[in-house]
Amino acid sequence: MHAFPRCYVGPAAIRAGARVAVLPEDWHHLVRVLRLKAGDPVCVFDGAGRDADGVLESGGSECGAVRVGAAVRQHPEPAVRTTLFQALLKSDR
Repeated sequence: MHAFPRCYVGPAAIRAGARVAVLPEDWHHLVRVLRLKAGDPVCVFDGAGRDADGVLESGGSECGAVRVGAAVRQHPEPAVRTTLFQALLKSDR
């Protein structure tokens, strides 16, 4: 588990040393809400089980980029399959 923020970058974007664009809503969260600056560490993930450490690069107020580090990790699918059920309660009368 990482102690620094994570952001989604897309399945084809995670390559060692690559500069990847960050989605505008993620950029807003990183820069405006968390107040990160250029050079701060972040973790990028692709939603398909791969992630990598990266460094926040400078950008504008609306968009920016992350430089992916050298180590790209692949996480295998869990061996145990989980199913989640939700029970809907009756409303009060």
